[in-house]
Amino acid sequence: MEFNAGRAAKVAMAQRGKSRAWLAEQLNVSPQRASGILNNETASMATMVQMADLFGLSLSEYIALGEFEAVKE
Repeated sequence: MEFNAGRAAKVAMAQRGKSRAWLAEQLNVSPQRASGILNNETASMATMVQMADLFGLSLSEYIALGEFEAVKE
């Protein structure tokens, strides 16, 4: 299993019908910064905890949203 922090955020947002503008407002950052958060593959633990709280999830639930099977070549 691998983890992608941007994928976790995108899945949580999609499940709740939230936009990048909403995320930016909630995090008190610019829309460009919110896009950067969504496009990064890694995030600090503090950011992941903040995002999990924002979506009403435990940290483990949030992390599970970003897990995926790596394609083996």
